Amino acid sequence: MDVQQLLGEQAGSLLGHTCKGIPKDSLTLPGPDYIDRVMGHSDRSVAVLRNLADLYDDGRLGGSGYLSILPVDQGVEHSAAASFARNPEYFDPANLCRLAVEGGRNAIASTLGVLGTVARRYAHRIPFIVKLNHNELLTYPNHACQVFFASVRQAFEHDGVDYETAADLTGQANHLGVTIEADLIKQKQATCNSGYPAVDFRKTDSLVYSELTTDHAVGLNRWQVANCYLGRIGLINSGGGSEGKDVYHAGGPARQRAISEPRLRESTRESPRSFRPVRSLPPMRSSLLFSPYGLALEASRNVRAGISRTSPG
Repeated sequence: MDVQQLLGEQAGSLLGHTCKGIPKDSLTLPGPDYIDRVMGHSDRSVAVLRNLADLYDDGRLGGSGYLSILPVDQGVEHSAAASFARNPEYFDPANLCRLAVEGGRNAIASTLGVLGTVARRYAHRIPFIVKLNHNELLTYPNHACQVFFASVRQAFEHDGVDYETAADLTGQANHLGVTIEADLIKQKQATCNSGYPAVDFRKTDSLVYSELTTDHAVGLNRWQVANCYLGRIGLINSGGGSEGKDVYHAGGPARQRAISEPRLRESTRESPRSFRPVRSLPPMRSSLLFSPYGLALEASRNVRAGISRTSPG
């Protein structure tokens, strides 16, 4: 794929940009040795480290330190009709898992029902991430209300300006996630800044806006990475709404280069397809995939537990 052609007129600005507020050299960068170099020095249990290694080693990006996860949890928050009407075959959970496997993803993230229905067919072929909570969207008029649609035990058992994406607000949400020892942060891509001043919240510093960030896509998203212990804890962007430019956004350096300036190098390794026995998992400290809009339970071969958190403000 020609990234410059994909980005078009913005290629020069995005690919040639150097972030000076949070320099690249200050970050912990992803790489093949990420688990040993970074997570291996933490207080994660041996079993959690093993499962994280499974997650990072799976799929086409396996061994690169980068992740590509197929999220299919929209059936609750956006309704099944809105999610699958254009492709009715994806009402079938088996087709969703098959898509993730054939696409070489590191994992598939979905609901307890989707993953539980085909767990014995696919749990040994691709890591599972179980979404425990969703906005319920069952009331009228509707209001956002996070509700648990599954329990941790269940997951174990079946093996104007919208400041919602402001860099300062989402950055703080990331920092809360790593503070409770999340192993991976899922966050919307930053598209603006100055969320704290907009709501007149003074627990910030003017340096964030004058020196540490810019209005450039890389600068905004670099601040998100900085709040993940300067990259020690991985950050993955959620997809957001579909605008017919999915490939363009996936190729944009606001996603790929928020972590480092070098281009994302796609692994040419074949995605594992052969059967691997499912190992038993005793009770342990939860391995957390933190999202400010709710926490997904992360599973790699074996399902692990998480805690719900909501968006600040």
